[in-house]
Amino acid sequence: MQRLRPLPEPLWQNTLTQCPWLTWRSPRQLHQLRELSTLFLARKQFTPVGGLVLTDAMAVQVAAQACLPIHSWAMGLHPYSAFVGVVMQPEQVLAPRSWTDDNGVTHEGHEPLSGEAMPGGPIMLSWQDVQAAGRPPDGSPGSTPNDTQAGATAYNVVIHEFCHALDLLKGEADGLPPLPAEITPQEWRDTLWQAFDHFRDAWAHGDPIVIDPYGLEQGLSEFFPVLAETFFMTPKTLKAAHPAVYSLLSRYFKDDPANWAP
Repeated sequence: MQRLRPLPEPLWQNTLTQCPWLTWRSPRQLHQLRELSTLFLARKQFTPVGGLVLTDAMAVQVAAQACLPIHSWAMGLHPYSAFVGVVMQPEQVLAPRSWTDDNGVTHEGHEPLSGEAMPGGPIMLSWQDVQAAGRPPDGSPGSTPNDTQAGATAYNVVIHEFCHALDLLKGEADGLPPLPAEITPQEWRDTLWQAFDHFRDAWAHGDPIVIDPYGLEQGLSEFFPVLAETFFMTPKTLKAAHPAVYSLLSRYFKDDPANWAP
């Protein structure tokens, strides 16, 4: 097996400073994450477009966040084997879209995208949105939202898009990724739909919710990655708001970030 050079310490420490939620883990878990991030950088091809100047520090930040959902699994990078490329844009892009309304009329337009995961890759990410991960409600950089604040929501485009990649392993993104043997598809669907209804009803009544409302727009296909953002970024709020879905995700990701989060 190819022996990889470890990530330089200054680059790794810079990533932990820029992404403090990564440090909510034991030394053993951080070591696993660092090794997996090293493998990710060796196996995946980063392509900057739109005039973006991609630095090593930027690539390491993306790699570490991308590897966070799978760092406790015993499969290495296998869950991400379906794609090679990561395309980095400087900011959101406008993607052409067409849709048909209830009257059968087709419309054309554009949708702003902060990221996109496509079957077989690549995965597109907006660096502007990567940098926005973990900012508190006032938008200032360098810290995460207060995990005990009612209504605080998580945002992490890297986690979101790479959870789409997990979902796409079976061919379509429908919110039901390949599951470990101890979680049945029925349990997964039932638990997530119950949580979906819980958050949708609260949002409809004007109550604060702990997830990005975007997760309620397209059923489980967007609900799963939005839940994953919340699970890793503000785990205590998710556990308090819906213990059953937190427990399910903890079993799926083999992680318990609420146990580590400050």
